[in-house]
Amino acid sequence: MRLLAFRKRLRIVNSERRAYLLICTIKYNMGKEINDLLVLKKELQYYKRMRVVDSVEEKKYTYEEVQMRPLSVFEVDENEAEDRVFLIEFGDRYKLVGYKILVDYFKNKGNGFSDIDSRITVDMLLGIYEKIQIEKGKVSIKFYSLESSEKRYIFNLIKRKVDVEICYPIVLKTESCRMPRWEEIWAGRSMAKTEEENIEFLSNTEPHLRKYTEEVLKKNDMHKFVIYDPACSTGEFLEYVKQKFKDAYTIGHDMDENMINIAKKRVDEFACCNAFESSIESEYVDVLALRFLNYAVVNRVEAEKLFKQLVKKVKKGGLVVCFGHTPVLLSGLFFEEYTVEIIGKVGYEEASDSIFQYYAMRV
Repeated sequence: MRLLAFRKRLRIVNSERRAYLLICTIKYNMGKEINDLLVLKKELQYYKRMRVVDSVEEKKYTYEEVQMRPLSVFEVDENEAEDRVFLIEFGDRYKLVGYKILVDYFKNKGNGFSDIDSRITVDMLLGIYEKIQIEKGKVSIKFYSLESSEKRYIFNLIKRKVDVEICYPIVLKTESCRMPRWEEIWAGRSMAKTEEENIEFLSNTEPHLRKYTEEVLKKNDMHKFVIYDPACSTGEFLEYVKQKFKDAYTIGHDMDENMINIAKKRVDEFACCNAFESSIESEYVDVLALRFLNYAVVNRVEAEKLFKQLVKKVKKGGLVVCFGHTPVLLSGLFFEEYTVEIIGKVGYEEASDSIFQYYAMRV
């Protein structure tokens, strides 16, 4: 995926309904500089087309009445779509389709978060899914459009814990051999960012995930426990858990020595190793945090193997949480095959009024 990395703030000034953009350089994850103004105009067009204003009140709809409407089409370049096109599945009933846009950034006139992460807001919904076609580098999404008030209605239902699952169909259909590896993504990203900026990016895409993890642990009466993160990065996630749960014992591993050098000051126990070579004994930990079985970190075959291997480290009755700042490569159906009880698939953050992939499981 292309992760937008803004070097200078975008300022939007409304004057006679015209938006004026000021920015210096955008670099993509492969280090390629592009015409920043054209990209920002495209992102702004997405925002204007899709945004749902705060004053819109919800209006109930039925699947049957929406299906009577003509099909709408949303087209985007394939290389932009992989981890931005998402489906929200309502069991066997139907699916919503959407596209991730820079909502926070434009709503806050250049002062908001300037990257695509795991969060999905009501603005990103398109409508009821019909099909996706990929041809000649273009992705064509066909759907039955929902009005803004109808989007508000269904989004509020999801927030009220209706049983749904978020998936990323293009990512899930991508063959593992075509998926970029973390080493490739990190190397390319490093061409556009310094190491400090990379660390800042990892930190900025996770606060909502840390906070929701705290909620999950409290809801499941976890107080004194051993938590293991096999790809702990800078250790900031585990440090947060320790701050909220003083009796927690944190174990952080990572294959990047630079990351471990930072993390070792933040965790109780650390090691520089590949997750496939974890030295943690079977049924040793109470909580397993899988923050790396996602797109642009590992491929799907590796994700499946890692889950099967690492879930053995958890005690019976323990918890497994699986999430990431990019799409998770495994699904609820996969997890259910490996004797875990799924107790949640979607997280929610009130501050941004957003939902995101978050699998919580009991072993």
